Order: sequence, then C-alpha cells, then structure tokens
Amino acid sequence: MTPGQVELLQRSFKVIGPNDARLAHSFYAKLFELEPETRVVFAGETELQWRRLTAVFKALVKHEVRSMLTLPVTKSGSREVLITGVGELAERYARKGGRPEHLPAVKEALLWSVDRHLGEAFDQKTAEAWMWACEVIAESMARVMKAEAVAPSLPDDHGRPAPASNKDSLELLFSH
Repeated sequence: MTPGQVELLQRSFKVIGPNDARLAHSFYAKLFELEPETRVVFAGETELQWRRLTAVFKALVKHEVRSMLTLPVTKSGSREVLITGVGELAERYARKGGRPEHLPAVKEALLWSVDRHLGEAFDQKTAEAWMWACEVIAESMARVMKAEAVAPSLPDDHGRPAPASNKDSLELLFSH
C-alpha cells in the first residue's frame, strides 16, 4: 500500500465516521441481498460485528503506517498475524457459520456501501485503496478460517519460542 492510499483510507474514515451507523445498515442490507446465507451469521450482532470489522480496517491502516516507518518485525509474509483483530474476527465469523466463500460478497457489499456514503469522494484512487484493503482483510480472514495462517516465530519477553497458535501469536505481537 502506498502512503497516498493510506491517506485516502484515513480521509475516508473521517468522512464515514459521523455516518457509521447508516453505512453499517446499508452494508448489511446489501450483503444479505448478495449472500442471504450470511443473515444467520450476523443475527442480532450486526452492530458488534460492524465495530469489529471497522476496527480491523483501522488496524490495517495503522499497520501500513508502521510498515512505512519501520522494518518488518517478523520474517512471516502473513499479514493476518500482523493486523490486530483479524484472527478473532475470522474465527468468530467461522464459528457462527461464515465461510470463506462468503467473503467476495462481503467485499462487494462493503465497497458498494462505502461508495454510496462517500459520494464524490469515492474517486478511482480511493476505490483502489479500499479494494486493496478489502482484499488484504478478506485473504487474511480466509487463511485464518482455513487454518493456513502462519504464526510468526517471535520469542516472548523471556526468549522463549513463540506460541504455537495464531491467536496466541497475535496476542504476543500486540500485547506490548
């Protein structure tokens, strides 16, 4: 992701902020239209899941900013272990019946909703930044759901090897 794309996403979040509930409503309406099976996944929890999803997008932006300013902290090429909350979001989604096959509809619904709520501010460059972010998060979620995510090999504070599970690894990376 380029610094310009990061800036476009940050600007988008500022514009969306006051309309967050409306965007969430349009996102779920579009998602349920595209993929009716997902209705049971989000039953009664759309607001909570929306907060988690937006938190993951914001964590991705923070990760990209850190990446531009520092060297990578692991040799792992897996973003899903570096984006705060993506592992938990994917695991919860899977437990509720969500499947990786639903993720293209999730991306489409989100992009459709962001486009509607940003209006003219959703130009080609902003759309590309959002598409990139959606793709990274969807790919990361799919890898977690399929148990393909690679845990980083960071030692803990006492020099012990990294935990075996991805969830424990995520906690190790972001607990400091």
